[in-house]
Amino acid sequence: MTAFSDPIGAFKELSSLMIGFVAAVSPATVMMFTKAMTDVSAIIGKALAPALTIATEVVRELGDILGPIMALIAPTITQVARAFGDMFISMIRVAAVFGQLLLPISKSLYIMLAGLARIVAALLEGLTVILAGFLGTFTGLDDMVQAVVDSIVDFTKWLVRAAVALNVMVAKMFGATGFIDNMKKIAGNKGAVNRADSTGVAAPTGGQFQSAESFGKNIAQASFTATSVAAAPKKTDDFLADMSKDIEAMAQIDLKQIIIDAIVGAAKATVKETANTVGTVAYEASGMGVVNRTGAALGEWVGGMLFG
Repeated sequence: MTAFSDPIGAFKELSSLMIGFVAAVSPATVMMFTKAMTDVSAIIGKALAPALTIATEVVRELGDILGPIMALIAPTITQVARAFGDMFISMIRVAAVFGQLLLPISKSLYIMLAGLARIVAALLEGLTVILAGFLGTFTGLDDMVQAVVDSIVDFTKWLVRAAVALNVMVAKMFGATGFIDNMKKIAGNKGAVNRADSTGVAAPTGGQFQSAESFGKNIAQASFTATSVAAAPKKTDDFLADMSKDIEAMAQIDLKQIIIDAIVGAAKATVKETANTVGTVAYEASGMGVVNRTGAALGEWVGGMLFG
């Protein structure tokens, strides 16, 4: 539920969890992820920097105003704090005396709690064995769940592509070419109206020279990062690419010609069916149909008599 109520917080928690494991295998991957997150923060920081400057001025002004006031009430705050401190010390002393009086009873209670904990531990161990044996029978459950999830995802994508194609068709019927162009732009641009590469936006860090040892370590780590991660190409969204192709294909369809062809085809079929019906009726009315049926019936009777 956290992923829906607080997606950013859930993403941070998941990223922090993954970093702890990935760092042991590929520190370069963690470095590239951290750099990407820093660049994103820098993008946001560009917009917030003027506001933070104004906030700094406000805080400075607030400090200047509160300074004399706090100096006047400081002695009063000290007296109040001293009084509450003495009161809490007295309460702690009383609690300590009661604790000493109740210590024998507390020991018995601790022994009972320890026994109860051992009973619960035994029950949990038995339950673990039973559940392990029960769950061991579902070896193919993960494959079945994966197949169901993949089917739902594929069906959802098909529905989305069908809805987009229907929108393009309706827009083309009404001549809304601007609507179609905007859809092609969004789909071809990975779902964003405008995109800009955020790589390298953040200010460089770690440029100071500390020691020869740290300098060599930084060079080795940078070279490892460059060879293992930096050369990897950026991946594209295949679903959006397929959607872009669908939009392009639907935009090229000549709906007017399709409708004309359908009408002409239906008319041809109707004319052909009408001609066949008229021909059959005329044939039957001429008497030839009756003669043919009479001859066929006579032939069946003769054949039955001769050959049983």
